[in-house]
Amino acid sequence: MVQVKILGPAEIRKADGQLEQSFLTGPKRLALLVYLLLKQPFGFHRRDSLLPLFWPEMGQRNARNSLSNILYHIRKTFGNEAVINRGGEEIQINQEVFECDVVIFETYLKENRIDDALALYRGDLLKGFYVSQTSVEFEFWLEKERHRLRDKAGSVVSNHIKSRIVSGNTSDLLVYTRKSMELNLPEENECLDWLESLYSIGENQMAQNIYREFCQNYSAEYEEEPSSAFDLKIKEIRNSIAPKNGKALHGKMPENNGKLNRIAVLPFESYGKENDPALTEALHSDILTKLSELSGLHVISRTSVLGYRGTHDTAPEIATRLKIDWILTGEVMEMANNIKVNVRLINAGEDRQIWAETYLKHLNVNNIFKIQGEITSKITNSLRIKLSQNEKHKIKDVPADNLESYCLQAQARWHFDQRTEKGLNKAIELFREAIKMDSNYALAWVGLADSLLLLQDYGYAKPNHDEVIKEAEVAANKALEIDPELAEVHATLGLLLGARREGQRALDKLKEATERRPGYSDAYNWMGWFYNVIGDQESALHNSIIAVELNPLSPEALSNLALAHLISGEYETAIRQSRQIQILNPEWTTSYFYEGLCLYGMERLDEAETVLKDLMVDWAGNAVENILALIWFKRGEKVRFSKMQEKFQLSKDYFGGALLYAVRNEPDRSLEDLQKIEEWNYWNSIALLSLFKAEFKCLEDDPEFKKIKDKARLFWGA
Repeated sequence: MVQVKILGPAEIRKADGQLEQSFLTGPKRLALLVYLLLKQPFGFHRRDSLLPLFWPEMGQRNARNSLSNILYHIRKTFGNEAVINRGGEEIQINQEVFECDVVIFETYLKENRIDDALALYRGDLLKGFYVSQTSVEFEFWLEKERHRLRDKAGSVVSNHIKSRIVSGNTSDLLVYTRKSMELNLPEENECLDWLESLYSIGENQMAQNIYREFCQNYSAEYEEEPSSAFDLKIKEIRNSIAPKNGKALHGKMPENNGKLNRIAVLPFESYGKENDPALTEALHSDILTKLSELSGLHVISRTSVLGYRGTHDTAPEIATRLKIDWILTGEVMEMANNIKVNVRLINAGEDRQIWAETYLKHLNVNNIFKIQGEITSKITNSLRIKLSQNEKHKIKDVPADNLESYCLQAQARWHFDQRTEKGLNKAIELFREAIKMDSNYALAWVGLADSLLLLQDYGYAKPNHDEVIKEAEVAANKALEIDPELAEVHATLGLLLGARREGQRALDKLKEATERRPGYSDAYNWMGWFYNVIGDQESALHNSIIAVELNPLSPEALSNLALAHLISGEYETAIRQSRQIQILNPEWTTSYFYEGLCLYGMERLDEAETVLKDLMVDWAGNAVENILALIWFKRGEKVRFSKMQEKFQLSKDYFGGALLYAVRNEPDRSLEDLQKIEEWNYWNSIALLSLFKAEFKCLEDDPEFKKIKDKARLFWGA
């Protein structure tokens, strides 16, 4: 049988014991399988009832195709008998094929096999699991199942404790009470029943131990001590003063020896009946920002840590990949008008928890920022980081007044981080909504400007180029007016100046942003790009390396680093980085473009053509056709080469024409076409100044050619 373990982190093993990874890396596959296994009452499901649960934003046809694909994958992986059809519209999972720990757990509870049941309960149902683009109804169902199973386990354990005390069998009682508190913290009265019963039978030490455990858990849960009445009723127990929450460190922290501490703040999980992923995203994002503003910390950027949502990787595995020393993890629960945040600091290399804190406050913007500040201060104190007065002030900043605007800004930033046309357009929509809610929210204005600028920068806004730039300028200036000290504002102004072809001023602004916020990866990333454009190879590589160190899983940062290595002739390194991007984001077409360029540079012409043919790279114009023509020239395909040269002349692609004349050793005609270029776009500048030095060799000693290169640099304000 197929073993499905979903109490705690998911684990699926085939009948031969082999771990099945495809369902762990494909969250929607796992979500559908679990739903079909657990949804009560058991039986057949109509396909039409599943579509709005798992593909709420898809059309009927595409959703049915997606469902069919997953069902096909289940059958292919576990056998045709894994799914049962009834007619063409009804399906059911075959319970005889799967051995699910949830089903066994509930069976053990019915049979009063408490120890066996608890051995199966490794944690909450699908702990750490996250799947995007499903319906709210599915999320509610999953959260309801988590609570149902946890409550069921907690109730059985509580009853088991009572029966053990009554019978006088106190062996392993502390183990059971700890498990009970882990599942569902008992009320004071229930704990009193345990303690008084133990005290009455002379188990004073056991009662004292349980009392201590209860007080620690109570303090962590509610950020206060149990009531005075509770203490009075058990005053007979010695040493009954509970330790204050968070005062004890579970392990000694090393002194800061001047080396930067590297930390990753993994995505927080949302829990509770009213769980709000947007609020959790906002809180997580702002803690990252606050930490990255501190000079004594090296903080892995948000784009990279988002890939570890619901991860099954161990702390040492994450430490190795991200090259970090510390990990901060946490959960956020919104309960009526309150918010509870649990966080833990982990020594990543040793996989050892250093401390854990719980914050429970009334839900409002001021308290959210207060929680962020307290967490940041706790981390800096633990890591022995000395803060300047300015840094201490930044920790206490309250940049937003409106809770809804704050959450919208975080949602928008998530879409912005995708760096796709769809993502940027959605980000623009959400940033505008955030600004409507709070017109004095500087970060929302910054986000709107950044999204608009990248939309045109990537070539997605061709028809409305000028309008997009104008709106971005208004947004950037508004952000500057609201908060002139904000590092993000200066990076945005740098991006705007770059879009206006004022390269040197853009670089100055981006440098200012990194001085204000040393961990701002986007600022280093954009500096690397502009240095590539103006032909400053050394500075491009330097800043691109820093950007990737801060954001090692960012496709954009890796892309600019790949380009810097490509320009340096380090083709193998650039190919590795391009292929890493393709794993992170298969839609990042620039990575295939750079891979093709590397293969061309290595004279692997057939492979280069395979990668480049039919490729569209919006920001690069005719770049792909330029390279294909060079490939055909080198292979002696004169007809195809000539046709492409004619096409360049007809379309007035003067750079493409000049490039092809140069490889044919016709310097005068090449120079003539280069002199016709009035606007030096990204591709033409990078290609002329850095990439095709060998192809333009026939012009390298011509004074006019040097003037043209100077003209290209001047066009970008360099």
